[in-house]
Amino acid sequence: MTKRLRYAGLAKEANFGTAENSADFHVDIASSSLDTPTDAEMVFQGGMGRSPSVRRPAYYSVSGNIVYVVDIETIAEVLKWTLGGYEYTDGGVDTPNTHEIWGADDFELDSFTAFVGKDVFEHVFAGCTINSLELAVEGEFVQLTLDVVGAADERIALAAAGDLTLPDDYPLTFVETGVNIGGDISADVKSLTLTINNNADADAGRGMGQRTPYRIPVNARETTASLSLWFENTNYLENFWGGATAPDDVDGADSLDVEISLSMPTADGRSATISLPNAYINAINIQPSGRDELVQDVELTAMRDTVTLDDAVTTVETEILATVVNNRDDLT
Repeated sequence: MTKRLRYAGLAKEANFGTAENSADFHVDIASSSLDTPTDAEMVFQGGMGRSPSVRRPAYYSVSGNIVYVVDIETIAEVLKWTLGGYEYTDGGVDTPNTHEIWGADDFELDSFTAFVGKDVFEHVFAGCTINSLELAVEGEFVQLTLDVVGAADERIALAAAGDLTLPDDYPLTFVETGVNIGGDISADVKSLTLTINNNADADAGRGMGQRTPYRIPVNARETTASLSLWFENTNYLENFWGGATAPDDVDGADSLDVEISLSMPTADGRSATISLPNAYINAINIQPSGRDELVQDVELTAMRDTVTLDDAVTTVETEILATVVNNRDDLT
């Protein structure tokens, strides 16, 4: 009898497009659209009649997403695969380790193999690159959506539930997170969504002699945050304007710089903190409707800045810095 067994396993690849034999870790998924491509055959539109009669295998690249609720022990890997920049500090005996992750300027990121359980088989995807990462916090669990572009796929036997290396930690929740913009504003936040878009391009990885990509380069990185906030004053509107009562035309209506950070601590001293050190408000909406609660929706865009790492010496140029303190060893 077929059982419901749906999961995702992830493993960093030693070589792009060569599937690893097993997952480094598994997660219990909310959903996954990672699947085979459409238009996997190309049809020659010749002149012999009104309908085609010749087709051949076309360029092949898989894509889709993996959605799951995040925990402290697995978030560092996916952030590193998304951003590229990485520094590891060993915590020593009985002390968690520190992983600092930032947006690198490399045009190729680490690739990974995804193993997705689909009830009757395990769908394996090689050469996976994170096109975008979305971290959403709204009322319940902290949910992570990985939008993935990959090279190739195959089918293998479904893993046994007892063989899955699922995290021991409970997933993080809304009540365990905090938000800081010039001070702790957690009490005002109804929801927050952080998005990192790498603009991965599978077509750019085409080359002669192979049906699947040789590589998947990434292009411009766009890092944004969207917040829904309790509306109590016009502080964010004034920040957006750059003036107290209207757009400040003197300096070109520049909004003010802000630093925003999302913190996710655990009771035993482990934590994940994601900071945008130099952001600006690019949109704000305050729109009443009947007698419903009036909220303000604020969107921020992150800009490059000089950031000092935990050693107080090393500096990097980035628009985002994630610091994860957990029990994972060096991820390189």
